Amino acid sequence: MSGGLMRLTWAVTENLGDWSDVRKRLNEDMDRKRNTPAARAKPGLFEPLQQAPAGGGDGYFADLALRFREASSVGWSPEAPARPSLGEGKHLWALDSPADGIGVARHTAPSDDSMTFADLETLACRAAGRAAWGVLRGDVDDFGIRIRRAQNIEEHLQLSHMYKQFFAGELEVLCSMPEFWRKLTILYSGGDDFAVYGSWDGLVALAREVHRLFRRFAEEHLKDFPGPEGKTVSMAMALAPAGGTPLAWAYGEAGRLLERAKSMDKDCFYLFGRTLEWKHVADAAEIQATLRRLVSEFGCP
Repeated sequence: MSGGLMRLTWAVTENLGDWSDVRKRLNEDMDRKRNTPAARAKPGLFEPLQQAPAGGGDGYFADLALRFREASSVGWSPEAPARPSLGEGKHLWALDSPADGIGVARHTAPSDDSMTFADLETLACRAAGRAAWGVLRGDVDDFGIRIRRAQNIEEHLQLSHMYKQFFAGELEVLCSMPEFWRKLTILYSGGDDFAVYGSWDGLVALAREVHRLFRRFAEEHLKDFPGPEGKTVSMAMALAPAGGTPLAWAYGEAGRLLERAKSMDKDCFYLFGRTLEWKHVADAAEIQATLRRLVSEFGCP
């Protein structure tokens, strides 16, 4: 399916004993497979690497990515268990109804003619001030610890579902609002993380909104869980340094900056070369708004 570029790794165990024991066996099996990939490798693993042939695979993932944003449902069939299909299959789940389907965040900023999605140059030009685009990535602090503290599988599933629905639902709603819908495109939303790219000013404003909503979410839904783990979120934004910068580079750079920020602190935002507390981000935003108002209303240089 992927031309040998991707490999699925999974773990399975008996549902015997306490949930903590079951989870431990699953984690140990996953860690063994992830950390010792050579154990299952074919002969020739240490031979010199060769360039992967262009157009490898059968086009499944490329077609899935192109059609996914407009699809209304996803299906699964036992005849092809590894190939979810869009709009067909023995079992179908709606993609736009979180209550009885699968909630996903897939907003895409439209092009100027609304015929396709906006490219990176267009998104940069839609920024107020400097024409630049970037990638914003966010990750829940100590999410793994919060999940490991689940007392049983029911609580584990409940927590996982709550986090996933928060990011899928709130990101889709936020990015569809008037101040964001032409500036931002969602790359993905996961169970404890997300990535969005677009105009730099839109990303900064989005980060503040996501942080505000996540804090409210934690206060309302996680108040009965002891400890701060899983109750804060950290983010980082990487700006494209020049025209023609690949999206993949900015995505990777945002991930690197996020790791740097989280290694220094929790509940923070890496922005313009600094790791900031969210209070300082709010103060900076107020100063920016004041300066922009002076320029627009009074013509200050």
